[in-house]
Amino acid sequence: MNGKISSGEMMVLSICFITALFPGITNNLILSISKNSSLLSIGLAIIVGLIPIFMIVFISKRLDTSLFDFLREKFGFFGNFLNVFLIVMAFITLSISSWLFVDFLISQFLTRNSYYSVSIFISLIVSYCVCKDFETLSRTAFVLFLISVITILISWICLSGYVELDNFKPFIDASYKNIMKSGFIILTFLSAPLIYMIDLRNKVQNKKGFERKLVLSSLISAFLLFGFIFLIIGIYGIDLSSMFIYPIYSLFKKIEILGFIERIENISTLVLIIPFFNMFCYLIYYMKENILKFFENKEKKINKKKERFLICFLSVVIPVNAIYFFTNYNLNTLIDICPYIFSTLFIVIIIIFIRCLFIKKSK
Repeated sequence: MNGKISSGEMMVLSICFITALFPGITNNLILSISKNSSLLSIGLAIIVGLIPIFMIVFISKRLDTSLFDFLREKFGFFGNFLNVFLIVMAFITLSISSWLFVDFLISQFLTRNSYYSVSIFISLIVSYCVCKDFETLSRTAFVLFLISVITILISWICLSGYVELDNFKPFIDASYKNIMKSGFIILTFLSAPLIYMIDLRNKVQNKKGFERKLVLSSLISAFLLFGFIFLIIGIYGIDLSSMFIYPIYSLFKKIEILGFIERIENISTLVLIIPFFNMFCYLIYYMKENILKFFENKEKKINKKKERFLICFLSVVIPVNAIYFFTNYNLNTLIDICPYIFSTLFIVIIIIFIRCLFIKKSK
């Protein structure tokens, strides 16, 4: 990929990655664990989360190549293990998010359709986008994100009138243990995904603002989470909120514009669709790039046909495989422990951070 992207486009991809798992995992877990204290948990996560975020920023400033090549060069065989681990974690993330997204579409909109047909349709669109150059992919993500931002602002304005402050009482209704547990889950999703984004440092036009945009993407994501949790609790109350499988979508059903325009939740669902789609595209791209590097020959580069085949293979196999296992086996507990699986990325971050302490800052 020879095309460069702007730091703003990189930030959009980061925000989409972080927020893509909010609807099906983060919101549900923190509401059930910390209840009204969820807002306090978010604040705690933002403060403590600055530690791993700045560790990732430190790592990014020490890289003068891709993370894959850095791990290979500095860690040797163990570096290959770390690269495989990152690819596997991307695979797990895509598998879980694919199941949640397809299940959401089937249960809310496409009840007469097959899980497999919907997943294959989505996979074909993703394959087409990723087969284009990365510059086109990032610009598409940026445009879609702008649409999502407009939708969010309109939704929040329309929903603000439904908020009842009494629903927040008592403000602290969970144990400190549960508040910290919930905070850890939020912290994980706000910071750990950024380790996948530092590969984009060599693709942005202005590297000087890259690390600042990484931090900003996490803070914006935290603000979005805070806003939606505030509306969910403020409108429905914690008891009713905890019963919803997709609480954000339930909010959209209450939107009414000018007193007569109702039932616009289908349009508002773009807020859920766009982050997932952008994350799906980026992780497929990430996996494709790093898998090919394992088989890359210095004398002969892998041709475009093989690249496209791998893109199509990953785009189709991952969601179809996820649907097969989730529908035939009871894997719902995997969703509950997903944050703890994802938190293992902190081990990789710490290992790389320690190694970077002995490396001079790259230009």
